[in-house]
Amino acid sequence: MKQIVIFLGVFIFLISCKEAINNTYDKDKIQKQILDLGRSVVWGLNETNTDTLIRDFWKSDSAMFLIDGMKIEGFNNIQSALEGIPDRRKKLDLDVHNEKVLVLSGNMAIHVVEFHEKVTHMNDSISTGQGIWSTFYKKMQGDWKIIMVHESHLIN
Repeated sequence: MKQIVIFLGVFIFLISCKEAINNTYDKDKIQKQILDLGRSVVWGLNETNTDTLIRDFWKSDSAMFLIDGMKIEGFNNIQSALEGIPDRRKKLDLDVHNEKVLVLSGNMAIHVVEFHEKVTHMNDSISTGQGIWSTFYKKMQGDWKIIMVHESHLIN
């Protein structure tokens, strides 16, 4: 019995080592890919290009967008909210800084940024704000997809 347990332990260890070797990934390459996706999101927000904003979202009922305590769940609901942006504001000037990408594995990463924004509303009033957002990405079928976005505005 003791020999069987030792054999199983060694067998599991060897399989784990093989899996670890097969799961190597280029962290720098992943970070660059995620930063590039983040830049396209900023461009999409500034240009009110909703096709760009929804392009990388996971087309699932489990996709989630959390903004200042409000939860939007499901791709269709997220798509509807993002497509409604042109009706809610005339212009957005968004500037991001202090970007960080945490690579969790070869197919998962988190992108965190601080932002400043200047919003021109439909009545031409202007508001400014700042905050932080984080985006959780998962690589599916060769493409990075947004699983969840969190955005919080900081109170001045």
